[in-house]
Amino acid sequence: MQRSMSLARIGLTIVLAIPCAASLPAVAGAAQHAGQQRIVRGKTSQGFPIRFVLQRLDDGWALKEFDVELHLKCPDGQGIFLFTGDSRYRGMPLGPGNSVSVDEADAYEALHLEGRIGAKQGSGTVEAKLPGLTDDEKPQVCTSKPRRWTEPRHVTDGGGSVRPEGTPTTTTRFHDGELVEMRSSAGRAAQSAKPIATHRYEGSTSQDLPMSLTMRNFGGPWRLKDAEFEYRMRCDDGSGFKLYSDWGWGGNRTPALDGSGRFAVDEVDLGDGFHLHGRLGGHQGSGTVAEAMPELTKDEQAMVCTSGKRDWLARRRVPASQPVPTRLPAGTVHVSVGAGGSVRTSHSA
Repeated sequence: MQRSMSLARIGLTIVLAIPCAASLPAVAGAAQHAGQQRIVRGKTSQGFPIRFVLQRLDDGWALKEFDVELHLKCPDGQGIFLFTGDSRYRGMPLGPGNSVSVDEADAYEALHLEGRIGAKQGSGTVEAKLPGLTDDEKPQVCTSKPRRWTEPRHVTDGGGSVRPEGTPTTTTRFHDGELVEMRSSAGRAAQSAKPIATHRYEGSTSQDLPMSLTMRNFGGPWRLKDAEFEYRMRCDDGSGFKLYSDWGWGGNRTPALDGSGRFAVDEVDLGDGFHLHGRLGGHQGSGTVAEAMPELTKDEQAMVCTSGKRDWLARRRVPASQPVPTRLPAGTVHVSVGAGGSVRTSHSA
């Protein structure tokens, strides 16, 4: 399964107080010019790297970007390996005291960084939180807990802590105060041979929103290739948003239709719960669909946003057309590959 997701609602504001330029030493033998960059590297108490990029301004230094790797644990025992960071088109001027403070939380990630970047060394704490689902689709918060980081100047790249084998990996990137990308992977996207026939069904749900299904045949039973749905989602705190979701499958684990045309898909992982059931005939099909995803509340507690169980009705399109790329508004893209090889793409606004 493959999965991707764009989240247009996310914003991030970073408040920094890092030392004034005068407290940072000049590079030996080099003139100080605006635009010059300095990379400061360190490690967390988990053994993973943390990196700060400083940029020279006309009147001092600024923080251009930073990134960190963390291992998060969930209450139900699941884990996530997270690579997260932030970049700025214009660097953020350093402040007095050589201190740095990041305290941001939105629906999809919370990031807290405290500490001091000194002329020769620095230290502090970092913590990240992500929302997740349990196997029975209950909300939970996965966290790294506060981890200490140290920053000796001119740290050389070297071996760090080993990523736990089989742990899902999530990559996030903030730019100019907004979360612009999320990618998750629990396996490799499955590949399959060229089909001998393709059927495509298009219709709408009981929310009067569009949906489509694409089926393929490789000489045996018909198999589901992709499923595209739009929903109006409601969250536990009363908020809501519109979600575009695209699921795709390949390889031998592709959901298959039985002799009567019935099929069932039930995908649940940390980031999403998807349930698609129905029957497809030679001319039309019908069934039900439900999707749920975890988010964080403003006080960083876990909640679930769900479409509820919705009916769908679709008619076969002849000849089968290729899915038309949906024009999505700017926002965060979340791509995730499931352990079974499925891929999902979604966008919320």
